[in-house]
Amino acid sequence: MPQVQHTQSIPLDDLTEAITTNLARKLPLLPLYAGRIRPELGAINVCGNGPSLRTRYPSKGPIVALNGAWRALAKHGITPDYIVAYDPAPENVAWFKDAPLKPTYLLGSRLHPGCFDLLKQHQVFMWHTHSDPERNPLKLEPLIGGGHTVGATVLNLLAAMGYQHFDLWGYDSCFGPDGAHHATQQGWALEPPKLYTVGGNSYLSSAWMIGQVERVVEQIFVNRHDYSVKIHDGGMLAAVVEEQTLEVVYNLDVAPGSFDFIHSLNNVMHFMQQYDYCQLRVHFKPGTDKGFRPNEPIFVSHAGKTRMLNHVVRPMLSMFGAVEVPAVTKELEFSYSPAQSLARYRSEQWMPSFQANYAARKWAWENYPDKPVVITLRECDHWPQRNSDTYEWLRFARYLGKSKRVVFLRDTDCVGQPFEFETCDEASLDLHVRLALYRRASMCFFVMNGPASLAYYTQDIPYAVFLTSAPGYPCYDPQWLQRFLGIDPYGQFPWANLKRQRLVYADDDLDLIKKAYGELANE
Repeated sequence: MPQVQHTQSIPLDDLTEAITTNLARKLPLLPLYAGRIRPELGAINVCGNGPSLRTRYPSKGPIVALNGAWRALAKHGITPDYIVAYDPAPENVAWFKDAPLKPTYLLGSRLHPGCFDLLKQHQVFMWHTHSDPERNPLKLEPLIGGGHTVGATVLNLLAAMGYQHFDLWGYDSCFGPDGAHHATQQGWALEPPKLYTVGGNSYLSSAWMIGQVERVVEQIFVNRHDYSVKIHDGGMLAAVVEEQTLEVVYNLDVAPGSFDFIHSLNNVMHFMQQYDYCQLRVHFKPGTDKGFRPNEPIFVSHAGKTRMLNHVVRPMLSMFGAVEVPAVTKELEFSYSPAQSLARYRSEQWMPSFQANYAARKWAWENYPDKPVVITLRECDHWPQRNSDTYEWLRFARYLGKSKRVVFLRDTDCVGQPFEFETCDEASLDLHVRLALYRRASMCFFVMNGPASLAYYTQDIPYAVFLTSAPGYPCYDPQWLQRFLGIDPYGQFPWANLKRQRLVYADDDLDLIKKAYGELANE
């Protein structure tokens, strides 16, 4: 897409005067980011004022109309639940003549004061937009970003209210077949449109429409773990999003159906960031040995592999904002080695983010307000030399005594068995709950195993990961890590916050665990 240089037609002094005038009305501010965890409000329809809204519009569910789009909906007997606007141009006052009383109006504080004058009898909440840092002389908080169109900004506004999926209507970002640029008549001129080709189809579009496309596409990627978007109008924006949706194959004939999938996802995300993809679809290609790769070097049952695929690999998709599909048009594959992600980080200083779902985050906040120490045990039959020294970890838990809450996460096969200390079976069984608990912890301890990857691919989860001697297992050897991962001998992940995150090249015995805790716990 061409890059658009945005301009602001409203002088800064005029914006400041408009905001000051509107603040003096003492209207209630829209509640945003309610509590530490946003409320779960589900999906909502967002109606832009593109020409397709005349024929394609939502039939059920809550509805938001932007600017004058409510007039197009009214022709179909639809009254939206919310009307949102923030454009300060004086021409936009016309949107609100004869505005319906039923909707709740969510108005940006920079909106022209004449709009507020017309809505004195309506339910109105105010919010503040963030366009450029220097354009906030009044130090307003919180600020909602999204660029220079309400179509992009409203997604962040609704997400801040708690909505997590947006069905977009009338987001054409192009002229209609009859030459119309909006569903309702606009009384001001647009610059002459230009012809753009996307996915083999041609669209007439203007600079501000292209700017909206750029920002919405950017936000779909950046906010992929906070909200999802589906576009219903078939216009230029929908075509661009489809063109910039990456489809990949995870080939279970060569790649493990295990926590190693997170390495592949990180590699994919670096690729998406580099080439401006905004959405990800993944197809799991079955392996030739009952759906998995043959000659597996570890002795895991087919039932065990299936459980790992369904309870670790598939849930990981939504953490990264990806979706599973039954087939793809191109069999594009990515390595499941972390080496690529390490190299990309060193060159770009950027790393992908991922997030547990809302329900898991809420659960962790409610059940672990005291930020416990979390110890993840490896207790497997395959490669048993890699297992945690449970005796030493219990000694450490006793050492912490009553001063700190200690929670153990046991291997799936050990869930429900008697144990001396508190365990969290929910986190052992649910990947999203596991990640949410790690993010609530004051300190996380691991031996090098799959779950540890949820911590060391972050910069915020405090961890100590012990690379034990594990006789006969090569992958903990510092030279192996250098050769295959690009980590210097006895080194750390390049993005690690060394004050709170560290690989420990030692066996997990009590004295070394205590030493790591003393250095990293930040207490």
